[in-house]
Amino acid sequence: MSALGRLWALRNEQPAFVSLAVLVMGAIAVYPLVDVVLRSAEISTAFRYYDFGAYRIAIADWQAGDPIYEPNEEGGFHGNYLYPPIALPVFAAFLAAFENPGAAWGVFSVLALWVSLQIAIREFGLSVHPLERLLLLWLLVGFQPILFGFKMGQVSTFLAALLTLALVGLIRDLKGHGRSAAIVSGVFTTLGSAVKLIYAPSGAHLLRSRRRFAGAMAALFALVGLSLLLFDPATHRGYLDVLLWGKDWGTGSRSPHLWTPAYFRPLLAIEPVALGVRALLVLSTIWLAIGADGPEADLPTFALGIAIVPLAAPRAYTFDLTILLPAVVVLLALELDRNVGRPEIPLLGLLFLHVHAYGLVTFGQISESILASNALRPLLPVLQPGLWGAVLLVGLAFVRVAEHTAVPQHARRITSFNSGGD
Repeated sequence: MSALGRLWALRNEQPAFVSLAVLVMGAIAVYPLVDVVLRSAEISTAFRYYDFGAYRIAIADWQAGDPIYEPNEEGGFHGNYLYPPIALPVFAAFLAAFENPGAAWGVFSVLALWVSLQIAIREFGLSVHPLERLLLLWLLVGFQPILFGFKMGQVSTFLAALLTLALVGLIRDLKGHGRSAAIVSGVFTTLGSAVKLIYAPSGAHLLRSRRRFAGAMAALFALVGLSLLLFDPATHRGYLDVLLWGKDWGTGSRSPHLWTPAYFRPLLAIEPVALGVRALLVLSTIWLAIGADGPEADLPTFALGIAIVPLAAPRAYTFDLTILLPAVVVLLALELDRNVGRPEIPLLGLLFLHVHAYGLVTFGQISESILASNALRPLLPVLQPGLWGAVLLVGLAFVRVAEHTAVPQHARRITSFNSGGD
């Protein structure tokens, strides 16, 4: 059965879910047209591919034998190339091959995610009709974090594609397709998180499989070895300086009143204890990943590891919400397969992620213009739609993994959405 065919078949059994699915697809599908209007009003970001400016400078320094990581006058690295040196050859290839490398990279990244999602959907037992493929492509283009990342020349969409391929390997591993599937899952998990180290929690599922963990470690050692061959020790020390600088992590967060389309500070309302909350998120995910029983816990663990990334990261941006798409796919598939599932939750989370950037600024404008007061301004830190989108995904994934842990029966009932089980 095709994906849309499955949705149509559920119209009588789960009308609320089907209605919400249509709403979410409609909201995402119209956004490219909305973005045209916003750009004409100089509200939305233009297609400037800013990050490729930093890539171009770093590659020129590399080829000239100059330091790649050079602190600016303020002592930090703002506006500089901040990724591991091993990623530079990839960007160099696009700079050499295309007149507009930023646009080419964006197209390549979206197509990579489009293909990987189709493979994942098929692994979940659904076919993808040619018209559905076109619809999926348009929805990816219309998903606000992806389109924003495209404009910036960001890597988040491509990393989401790699993590989706890690999901494909995981599903095939669970189906018993041999050792190679587990190893491939581990390899793509490393590739999807090595460029942006804040994506490291996506490897939670590796803790549940020695083969997947081995694949991830093999990929990591291969990347490190290749990097040592291509770049000198001084370059690696420079990258270590970038990591220690950490984008001024822990020096205070920008207020949502000073909005930009990239703004995402999910723990601003509890900033004094934010570090402790992040540590608790990571440690509880590790505990669940190790403590859950049976292969049935592997997929929700994968979703949980990815879902906590924007909440656990010291600093994340709107385009980083893109990597939650594989988690949405997993949770949708799992909830639809349950006798009494809650597929509305990941869909609602997806909608919140999509409207995050302009939903936040809209709340501020409502407070100032319509209410003629600043009544909502103190509430803006907790009114970030992306925050609640991530919380919904994390909460659902947490519960589904916890259901497979060795906790007392009464606690298991507390963490379950239904008492009837599956």
